[in-house]
Amino acid sequence: MEWVIRDGYYELVGVEPFVGYFSTKLGFPPVEDLVFINQLHTGIVQIAPAEPDTPGDALITARRGVFISVKTADCAPVFIFDPRNLAFGLAHAGWRGAFLGVHLNALGLMSSLYGTVTTDVLVAIGPTICASCYRVGEEMSSLFSGFVRMGKGAWFFDLPGYIGSTLIRAGILPDNILMPPACTMESFWLWSARRDGHIGRNWAIAGLR
Repeated sequence: MEWVIRDGYYELVGVEPFVGYFSTKLGFPPVEDLVFINQLHTGIVQIAPAEPDTPGDALITARRGVFISVKTADCAPVFIFDPRNLAFGLAHAGWRGAFLGVHLNALGLMSSLYGTVTTDVLVAIGPTICASCYRVGEEMSSLFSGFVRMGKGAWFFDLPGYIGSTLIRAGILPDNILMPPACTMESFWLWSARRDGHIGRNWAIAGLR
């Protein structure tokens, strides 16, 4: 499992029949009828297909041909794939969602509904803001002990590192976690809320062929 850039977007390869895309400013994946929800930085997980106004920050399904999606602009998109039961999920995890465990809630619901076993699961974290760029207040250090560090006169939060650590504690094998291929703030072909303001979004999309 690895990220490659193809036709203007990041694509997960090596995990057939699962497909995962992360769209950039250069274009969108060739998929139609995306399932998306009303993201509110919560820990809520919905089962796809779902109505567009349904509140939540993660989607799961085991249906082929259904492409689930979340939008991000510095937050982390977390792709989850169960190759044994052909179930998958996609979570939108900013610091609030990560703190509430939205990605873990998705994993737990997959376990309940589809029989997902954590040691089988593959996880890929899409482009998100990196630990060198995610400047936060000192108060965040009490919420994310060990992942908020002082540097250059400010505090910085390692969001993907925190998400990865919680997945490992939940039973995901370290070798089954793919970390982000790029930082949204450093890569100008990606949208970044901190750099660009709220004028655009990246789309993470996942499905089964």
